[in-house]
Amino acid sequence: MPNIPNSTVLSGYKPQSSDTSIDVDVLMFQLLRELTPLQKIQRVSHFNKSLRHRCLEAIRSQHPKATPLEMCQEYMRRRGGDVSIFERNCLTLQEDKAFTEAGLIAF
Repeated sequence: MPNIPNSTVLSGYKPQSSDTSIDVDVLMFQLLRELTPLQKIQRVSHFNKSLRHRCLEAIRSQHPKATPLEMCQEYMRRRGGDVSIFERNCLTLQEDKAFTEAGLIAF
C-alpha cells in the first residue's frame, strides 16, 4: 500500500466525496499525477467505453424489443444528440466496439 503523502491542504478543504478522508483524497490526486499521459488516456478511454456499455444495457433493459436501429437512435437521444444526425454517425457507431459487443451490427 502506498504511503499517504504528508501534504497540507487549505483550510476548509473538503474531499471530493463525502465518504473519503482528506488523506485518501490527497493520495488519490498524488497517484493520478504520477500516471503517464498514455495511462491517463487509457483510463479515460476505458471509462467512456464502460459508460457506453451501461447506456446500451439500460436501453436494452428498458426496450427489450428494440431493433438495433432503434437502440442506436435511443443511444443518440440519450447522449444529447439530435436523432436527425444519426445517419452521419451511423458508421461511427457501428464501428464502435461497445455497439459491436452489444450485438448492434450493420443495419
